[in-house]
Amino acid sequence: MFYCFKDSRIFYEVEGSGTPTVFLCGWGYGSEVIKPLGRGVKGKKIFIDFPMFGKSEGLKEDWTLEDYEALVLGILKKEKIEKSGFVGHSFGGKVAISLAGKYNICKRLVLVASAGVKPRKSLPVRLKILRFKLAKKLGKNLEGFGSEDYKNLPQNAKKTFTNVVNCHVESTAKNISAETLIVAGKRDKDTPLFMHKRLKSIIKNSLLLVVDAGHYVWVDAPAVKLQISGFLNKEET
Repeated sequence: MFYCFKDSRIFYEVEGSGTPTVFLCGWGYGSEVIKPLGRGVKGKKIFIDFPMFGKSEGLKEDWTLEDYEALVLGILKKEKIEKSGFVGHSFGGKVAISLAGKYNICKRLVLVASAGVKPRKSLPVRLKILRFKLAKKLGKNLEGFGSEDYKNLPQNAKKTFTNVVNCHVESTAKNISAETLIVAGKRDKDTPLFMHKRLKSIIKNSLLLVVDAGHYVWVDAPAVKLQISGFLNKEET
């Protein structure tokens, strides 16, 4: 089904009934990729395709992280859901952290290879940033700069990418009260282990699970799916 937000038709899918869990995917792909994380999870499952990816339309204007929050809140309202579990991978984890820290809507939170913590920049990266700033100041062509994700975006989406990548949610994470499972891959180069240790240190009621995997943890370590479903299916005390 579709939900219209900021003039874009956003696709989301609902499976099952009962206690809800929302699944938020990372940048660059639709919810089909993270559907395996829902296997074994009881109740209603909602999978959202963020704009430009999956079956959703592209962006009609620049978005900020707050727009992604508002999108999820709008879908929850449409589905008459007041509180839900959340599972977020990578960028989806950043959105989930922001929602859980700002609004009283999160029953349980699972962060899988989540973004949200400010990265440590190596010397080559810092030098590249300085070269970019100098080229911009001098009015030179900037096409050669940026990550592959950035370069592959249509021109009207690059500002959105910059907005969300440069938005960090550590201060918001401190406000999370929901029981939280943080799943990290020790070989993850996109969201390295220090980021997840940082989240563990600032989310009060959290558990850190480190497995031998890369960024797509459930692909490299399939047993993680059972641990996630077990965490979400626990009876509330």
